[in-house]
Amino acid sequence: QWMGVGAAAGRLRGALHRSEALRGYLLLSPALVVLGLAILAPLALLVAMSTWSMSGFDLVMEPGLGNYAALANDPIYATLLGRSLKIAAIATAVTVILSYPVAYYIAFHVHRHKMLWIILLTLPFWTSYLMRIFAWRVVLGYEGVLNSALLSMGLIEAPLQMFLYSQTAVTIALAHAWAAFAILPIYVSLEKIDKSYLEAAADLGDSPARRFWRITLPLSLPGVMAAFFLMFIPTVGDYVTAAMLGGAGRYDGRQPDPGAVRADQRLADGSGAGAGDDAADRRHQYMVSLLRAHSVGIYRPGRNATVRCRP
Repeated sequence: QWMGVGAAAGRLRGALHRSEALRGYLLLSPALVVLGLAILAPLALLVAMSTWSMSGFDLVMEPGLGNYAALANDPIYATLLGRSLKIAAIATAVTVILSYPVAYYIAFHVHRHKMLWIILLTLPFWTSYLMRIFAWRVVLGYEGVLNSALLSMGLIEAPLQMFLYSQTAVTIALAHAWAAFAILPIYVSLEKIDKSYLEAAADLGDSPARRFWRITLPLSLPGVMAAFFLMFIPTVGDYVTAAMLGGAGRYDGRQPDPGAVRADQRLADGSGAGAGDDAADRRHQYMVSLLRAHSVGIYRPGRNATVRCRP
């Protein structure tokens, strides 16, 4: 028995000695196992959760195909999915295009304190994502910063309602929230470009524009693609931004509910609920309170499932 084990070990050593690829796979095998579990386990959980259902705030963990049936039969889901993909693609494309010059400037024209620039790029992440969304509500609100500035300059006679409750507002907020995820990968790719290629092209008579199109841009494309997917994937599933800046009723092409709009405007402008509250006001106040409680860990669906919203 021991002789058989020794012979098998000898054959394995011989195979490892002859095959460089096999030695590489053996070295990678622990990392591949960890990555496989880290990717496959969440995917399996996601598939399992797609067969569950919700009853109020309670999760009903009984497998069923009701969610898939609703997805196939109700056209609103296809509309929402297409709109989510469109907004995510537009926000990602705009952000990547605007981020490239920033990354290019830091990589090629900043020679001192580069780390300070990187830290400044990450400053928005030092605050809560929800607070950043509320900040955009203040900027784009009916009586917000943008409308106030246009009124003070005499460019408009009355506040405009086109800023806050639109796909443009959602796109702007997404671009701001995920800009660092686009700038940093592009910067890393540009930083790794061998400057001797650019010097050789300049010696051969290439103009700066020609050097950029023939050398810089092709060598930085891996960073551009990484930036695109790093931003596109999370923005497709972003819910809070669309809920807070898109407005109630915007998702199926209808105009938002007037009561919801008034409540949203008061919340965005910081004026509170005030007189004349209606059911839409209370629902929006409840939603904001719930988001705030959830962000600080007060509310947990499994622990506080008895919370209810007044009609």
